[in-house]
Amino acid sequence: MRFRSTKAAGSFDCSKPGSFELLVHMEADPHCCSYAQFDFKAFLPSRLARELDDMAAYTLRHRAGSYVVCAKPPRAIYSSAYNYCWNELDAVLARRNMWLFSATPKELRREPQWSNALGIAKAAQTLIDPSDYERVVAYLSAVGPARVRDCLKFCDSGVDSFDALLGLVSSGVVFLDPPGDLSLDGELRLDPPPGCELNAIGWLHDTSAGHPSER
Repeated sequence: MRFRSTKAAGSFDCSKPGSFELLVHMEADPHCCSYAQFDFKAFLPSRLARELDDMAAYTLRHRAGSYVVCAKPPRAIYSSAYNYCWNELDAVLARRNMWLFSATPKELRREPQWSNALGIAKAAQTLIDPSDYERVVAYLSAVGPARVRDCLKFCDSGVDSFDALLGLVSSGVVFLDPPGDLSLDGELRLDPPPGCELNAIGWLHDTSAGHPSER
């Protein structure tokens, strides 16, 4: 998959393990406003930052708050030096009202969330005609939540109506209900579905719980 970001602030390095997975999830998350590559040296002394420098990390501006999200390499779980630097970074970020979270690349590829995120992130790169945007929003404003198949007819200006709808999902214009249902019988709505946790990052919420060093 050739990746073209729609939410990134500045350039980013996609070569570190887990970087691609983080980028896909951030692009697919309708509650993600923007993200940028995180520089450990801007928050830690150089000797500590070097211990973490091989880890993919991004600053994430999310509806739930400000975060630093990282792709945690498996070897780090057993490294006392890594854990010390991680805890130091956690304390520094806490003073700035930022949350520090991580997941391994394997956790980020957990199904079915990974396949869904790939589908939405790919569609996010679709150019959406403004008239399609207006028609979908007008339709949902008039009728309320509606099935994906019923909304397709309002996205007929581009090559792929389904990708156009998922592009609107990625940008937070419309929301899937339930969030992981990419089928034609899934629903689209203008507001987050009932029960949606707006104070958490859904794709990191479960994976972060297993790491005691994380808040």
